[in-house]
Parts: sequence; structure tokens; C-alpha cells
Amino acid sequence: MFPKEFYNFQDVSTLYNLIKTQQADNLKEAFQVLRNRRFQQEQQQKLDNIQNQQNMIQRKQNLALVSQLLMSNKQNAMQRDINKLKKR
Repeated sequence: MFPKEFYNFQDVSTLYNLIKTQQADNLKEAFQVLRNRRFQQEQQQKLDNIQNQQNMIQRKQNLALVSQLLMSNKQNAMQRDINKLKKR
């Protein structure tokens, strides 16, 4: 029985090529190889998404840190100016 999940031209072509290139010995094995590839692609996509989210979080944390440093420097400069005015 031919699984419905493979009822498309691309999958039929891939299954044919798996058998033709001897990456699978028969159609049943080709089904499993294709399922495994899909699973690996899905897992890799999930890992890529997690990595992208982590990168975004890191960029936001870096931006927040830079903002805090700039505000701190500005406050220090203002305090120095106030102290200079008090000394006059």
C-alpha cells in the first residue's frame, strides 16, 4: 500500500531516486528513509528557530545594557555639572 503522505510528485520522485541510487533497497525502505529525512529536517528547523530566538534575546540584552551605560554616563556628567555649580 502506498501511503497517502507521499501522494505528490516530489515525494514520488524522491522515492524513485532513493531506490535508483541504492540508498534504499525497496519501496518500504525508501518510505522510511524519506520519513527519517523529514524528521531530521523538522528537528533542524526547530533548532534553528531556537537559535534565532536566543540570538534575538542576546541582542535585546546587549541593547538594554548599552542603554543603561549611556544613562549612567549621562547621570554622572549631570552630577559633575551640578557639583561644579555648587562650588562656585
